[in-house]
Amino acid sequence: MRLTEITFFRWFSLDMSYFFSGHKHDTYEANLVLSGNMNVTVEEKIFELSAGDILFWSPGLFHCNHVGNEKHAEFVSIHFCLEKAGAAEKEVVFHHFNSDDMLLVNMLIGKAEHGGYGENSVALPLLEAIIRISSLNAEIPHFFNDSSAQIYGKTIKLMDDCSITTLPTIPEMARICNVSAATLKRAFKKHTGKSIKKYYNDLRIQYAKKMLLEGKNATQVTENLQFSSISYFSQFFKSNTGMSVREFLSKYK
Repeated sequence: MRLTEITFFRWFSLDMSYFFSGHKHDTYEANLVLSGNMNVTVEEKIFELSAGDILFWSPGLFHCNHVGNEKHAEFVSIHFCLEKAGAAEKEVVFHHFNSDDMLLVNMLIGKAEHGGYGENSVALPLLEAIIRISSLNAEIPHFFNDSSAQIYGKTIKLMDDCSITTLPTIPEMARICNVSAATLKRAFKKHTGKSIKKYYNDLRIQYAKKMLLEGKNATQVTENLQFSSISYFSQFFKSNTGMSVREFLSKYK
């Protein structure tokens, strides 16, 4: 195993029902929890992480993060590339670092934040050491295994497998999960803190922001996301972001 590149490094401090709707990419990703508690969904499993825990997984696996009600979490998200002998396997690795081992984690954070994480950075061998330790001492992670977690996992994966304009209806998703629509709604709300409708609206906003920042105009976004009219899209955007499209572009572009 050789770590060849760190492509993303960010420290998050999150409160009060933060929920990242998720994605997948072509690099490994590790979440290192520094304080508090958080849930990480990878494919159809929901892992419970607390301070000192690291969870990392293979490229191409869908994942999302959630900090529950009245909880707080500080964690580092790192995307990286590995050269590994043999055929690539889909894997999720969990390890808990004790207080002494956390010194290595703190060194990594310090070097990456102040010295960067380019190809000559000390952060690379530090992260490689952390990944090696975690792999050699992998433990059985804590994860939700009740029926609501399984329903939620299937639903979130199903939604990820579809494009934003071809999402199944709630009754269709319930039928695929072999549960009633009411049961599906309760499971989704329990594990995300929001309704499926709110989650879907948040997804549309994420896609709309991305398209706008990529240079598409309001007409193109309206058409691509299948809003009924530009005026409805503009109203929808402002009600969900607190900003008009023009204000958003002025602030972020």
